[in-house]
Amino acid sequence: MWKLIAVLAFSLLFSVRESAAASGCRLQVSLPSNPPGFANYAAGLTSVSAISANDVWAAGELSQQPLEGQGHVILGITVPGIPEILHYNGAGWSAVSAVGLPATAWITQIQALSDTDVYLLGTPAPPSPQQSFLAHWNGSTWSQAALPVAASPYADGLPYILVSMYARGPYVWAVGSQPYTYDHGFEQSTTALIVEYNGSHWEFDRIALSPANPNEASTLESVDGLSASALYAGGGYAKGSLIENWSSSSFHWNSFPAPSFKNDAIITGLTVRNPAAAWALLTLNAFSPGIGADALAAWNGSSWQLQSVPFSGPGANVTRLYDLKQNATWGFTWLVGDVPESDTLYRGAIARYQEMPKEWDNLYAPQLPGYYPHLFSVSPIASTDEAWTVGLEQPSSLHLGQSSGAPSLNLTEMFLCT
Repeated sequence: MWKLIAVLAFSLLFSVRESAAASGCRLQVSLPSNPPGFANYAAGLTSVSAISANDVWAAGELSQQPLEGQGHVILGITVPGIPEILHYNGAGWSAVSAVGLPATAWITQIQALSDTDVYLLGTPAPPSPQQSFLAHWNGSTWSQAALPVAASPYADGLPYILVSMYARGPYVWAVGSQPYTYDHGFEQSTTALIVEYNGSHWEFDRIALSPANPNEASTLESVDGLSASALYAGGGYAKGSLIENWSSSSFHWNSFPAPSFKNDAIITGLTVRNPAAAWALLTLNAFSPGIGADALAAWNGSSWQLQSVPFSGPGANVTRLYDLKQNATWGFTWLVGDVPESDTLYRGAIARYQEMPKEWDNLYAPQLPGYYPHLFSVSPIASTDEAWTVGLEQPSSLHLGQSSGAPSLNLTEMFLCT
């Protein structure tokens, strides 16, 4: 068994337009060791949330099983683990207690508003019911929210899955999908779902989407906002991508123009700077669970335009896009993903878009000898041109879909790139 974990911090001067390799990366801090009794567990971080340059939260899982499939994004689907929560205070990283969280789970997202107001989204692993959970950290303990009983348009008691959240305390919105049956229980599909915490209790939000036929599957995969009164949720259904927009002026969700490049496209990531500036990650392949997105689109206030992905690799497979975020103050957009180095190996890449002069800085994650980094989440630091990104380092000997022969090496480093 082996442990794989790496946290990468990118500090990029506004005037510097060089690759990470050219500008240099160095060891910054060490992460805490695995808890007692879990020394040989594999680890990977799936989400990061930066309050400031010296106040950062990260979350992921520790697993007894080796990496399978195409990276930790798939690990989050097929191989659950023990929740791992880390906090950086400017001097070093420390482990945060996971008491109060499910014993094993898939960790989807962490969002920190302050050190006493942190939200964690995930789904418990079997044999627990596959009902997503949302937990809150008050500075000393985790408590799980009393999410509403599965209802949605075709209520039949099936658990629902939440995959993205937006928090602006005390309000929280989470999106996902609700499975349901139809045709007298012989057929099953999913419908898009939004749950809202209004400061006192959770409830389902009524969304604008109303499928013409019950078998038109729909889902919401990402939610972002400008404030608690201006929200955007992206996903897709059988006829194409969809975006729902919440406005305080109407007090309900309305349909918002969505990219229409392909009928079965799904928005898997959405970040909004203002009503006339947004970016979306899309999966153009099919309406089915995929491994990251494969397309990038920009909203200019009147239409969506397909954009060239700013990084690529020599391998024949498509580039995978996992996360993008905007820094509303400075106008930077950050994008992380994997580029194919060969037909079986991927390595992490990061790019930053500048509004002036409207182009991408293409940066590759630092690569340790014998390893390939993978980046899954990015969080800009407010009022700076910096961002944090997290993921894992995968041994180059471990080809995708293979788990034998992996080296036994703990990677518990923090890198700073300038």
